[in-house]
Amino acid sequence: MIPKTHIDAIELIALKLEAAKLPYALVGSCNLALQGIEVTPNDVDISVHKDHLVYVRDIFKTHNPTEITEYKTTTSKQAWGVKMTINNVPVEFVGENDDGLYYEHVKKKQYTRHYHANETPVNCLNLSLEEYNYRITNRPEKAALVKKEIDRMAKALTCPG
Repeated sequence: MIPKTHIDAIELIALKLEAAKLPYALVGSCNLALQGIEVTPNDVDISVHKDHLVYVRDIFKTHNPTEITEYKTTTSKQAWGVKMTINNVPVEFVGENDDGLYYEHVKKKQYTRHYHANETPVNCLNLSLEEYNYRITNRPEKAALVKKEIDRMAKALTCPG
């Protein structure tokens, strides 16, 4: 279940990024919850291109964004981030190169889905990629949770007989 504060933050983010024409995808626990997995998210994670973090800081300047910081990652892919608080919800924009773990899939329609925060469409990374990314970043518990839900959904779609 996603708290209303998180839904409202996601909606604001989606509206502003769409208006700025910046490609993005909701990732992490809010993404899982928006797609029906029973998790309680603590924050909102958004994947963007690293070059767009400068624009993100400007677009959300009233939310006191941090400086752009390079992250240490558990893969060979580089990442940078900007953090802020929107509606009392911690928000993290993770910027990657074109071939980034998350970002390389953001602009590919087969890897993203539209779900809604209130009435606003939100680009969400699909569950298969979330499961894969959790697995290769050494988060087996989250990977197993997502895999279980994928299997449950596949079974529900299977016709008897």
